[in-house]
Amino acid sequence: MKDYSFGNFLRELRERRGLSQVQFGALVGVSNKAVSKWENGSSMPKSPILFRLSEFLGVTVDDLLACKYRSSESNRKGIFAMKKQKELWKNVYDALRERYGNTPPLAMVNRLESEKAEIEGTDFIVYLNLLAVLRKNAEESGHHVRLFDGCSGFYTAYLLGVTDLDPMPPHYFCPDCGTVEFVPDTTIWWDLPQKTCACGCDMQRDGCGLPFEAYRPHYQRINLSIWVDTGFYSAAETIIRDYFADTPLVTFDACGTHSPDEWITFIVLPPDKQEFARNNPVISFEENRFTFKEHPYVHLVKRNDMDSYRMLEQETNTSFDRIPYLETGILEAFAAADTEGIPEFWTKYIQEILLEYPPKSYSDLLRINSMLLVSRYSHTQTEGNTHHCTRGYIHDHIKNPSSPAFRDDIFLHVQSRMTAHGHTDTGFAYAVMRDAYRGIYGKNGMDDATRAHLLEIGVSPDYIDTLTDIRYIFFKYRAVLDVRDALILMWYKRHYPEIFEQTVRIHAPVK
Repeated sequence: MKDYSFGNFLRELRERRGLSQVQFGALVGVSNKAVSKWENGSSMPKSPILFRLSEFLGVTVDDLLACKYRSSESNRKGIFAMKKQKELWKNVYDALRERYGNTPPLAMVNRLESEKAEIEGTDFIVYLNLLAVLRKNAEESGHHVRLFDGCSGFYTAYLLGVTDLDPMPPHYFCPDCGTVEFVPDTTIWWDLPQKTCACGCDMQRDGCGLPFEAYRPHYQRINLSIWVDTGFYSAAETIIRDYFADTPLVTFDACGTHSPDEWITFIVLPPDKQEFARNNPVISFEENRFTFKEHPYVHLVKRNDMDSYRMLEQETNTSFDRIPYLETGILEAFAAADTEGIPEFWTKYIQEILLEYPPKSYSDLLRINSMLLVSRYSHTQTEGNTHHCTRGYIHDHIKNPSSPAFRDDIFLHVQSRMTAHGHTDTGFAYAVMRDAYRGIYGKNGMDDATRAHLLEIGVSPDYIDTLTDIRYIFFKYRAVLDVRDALILMWYKRHYPEIFEQTVRIHAPVK
């Protein structure tokens, strides 16, 4: 007996995202014929595929099987009513026009419209606005807040003030006449030389090159991690509770980790859980972490090491926001491995890497930072053909400029070859990136069809072998944040060595 109810529901979810059956199938790893059979009711997806459908479509498996939105849908409606989503989107577009005038560059408009098309029907912008409120309050009171999450890759987040990482490709911008000039084959704006516009104005440099597709999973399930310094922790908790004052909110009684950091995990529940939240403001982590996993999480983390940032500012009467961290000599200090006291770069192993592969550009420094974090599967076999996971693959790949340092690289590499062969849709490139960073190719090998498609568009066999070696690979935004902080701290180290020694070194890792 055909189940048209499931098929109609699946078709509605697919069409909401503006995807064809071919595109949708590529994203979830099946053929368009399989999608067609699901939608016309002649077959049902198997359990493993149901979980992939659930993750991509932003609904629970129960919602899919019941063929209707339940808790997640009511949560969206409740949040929207409280936070006036239309006003939030107006703020985003106002910010775009404030920066670029009434006729913003098409590339910026296209990026924003692409994001809006996907996230407009979710509550994602509500959480971005929360992050913007937290950051604004922190800056006004002289504190530090850091979003340790892929939300930093969204142009919407940049325009709202959540982050100062412009995710657009590296470019020049003239604040006087509005000219925008993108620079191909550049990883980050830090490597762009200063330039004067034809109108005579000094051009601004910006752009970190963060493709939206690499950050797509972060709007589908809200799970935010917000780092703050000690002095802002209590205020941040109050801001979060006030922001969701009209929404059921509970917290876990434990963080579920061995981390020494203190933190609070907030779970935002749908409106029909108001009485439950009132009666159970704190719930057991062990008993409820899986029961409530479909709901949005906000992790507020007190980071003692971030206190050193504020101490440096106070002791030197400077501000992180105004530090000229690209000045001459700072990159050279990393190339010389003069990194004592610099988090992320202060271990003997990292210093040896810096001396062996001295960075000649900021892009090199980003690659080194990220490749030290990439984990891969070694090809040494043991009993049962079990893979042994080894950490870091920098010695194998740092000299190969096409070797991916971030999951963003994988998407851009595959998509560039898709475009060269006349394929402008991003579904296949996204699917390859997704399966690579999850370690699916590393654990199970790459299926013959995917390998054949990659070869068809000109992806080299060596690059494919690299994808089958990856166990996990990070977002580019994380390397940008880590390296930017390291550059700022290096500036303090060079200009205020004694104060730096007193305030930062005590927080650095043990060698």
